[in-house]
Amino acid sequence: MTRVSRVVLVAFLAGCTGGGPAFKDVTKVSVRHIASRGLTERDFSARELDSVSKCLYQTETIDASEAQQDLLPTTYLVEVTDKGGMRSFELYTKTNLKGNKGQYYRNNCIHGLITAKRKSPTVRVGG
Repeated sequence: MTRVSRVVLVAFLAGCTGGGPAFKDVTKVSVRHIASRGLTERDFSARELDSVSKCLYQTETIDASEAQQDLLPTTYLVEVTDKGGMRSFELYTKTNLKGNKGQYYRNNCIHGLITAKRKSPTVRVGG
């Protein structure tokens, strides 16, 4: 095997590992929900942030072909501030998110946390 072949093989295998955790050191999570009644916004409180962060740390990077096809009836924009900065993700199925750079992710708990009855206020925007 030539040196170039080894470099290509190593790069390919590194790409298959998912490249590490999707989120690290989460400090803020906000959700914007677009539904028939308008736009609502929610910032998770400091008390809620621990459980939301633990959930986000379980997020896996996946190929688009691995994503579910059952779309949610509404759209959720999840904004996460972490070590990577402030990033936005569309939660479009119960377990899949799409990043603003075209990357796809799987997370089995964030939809449940977003849609659970909440004690923190939700603010309706422009309604």
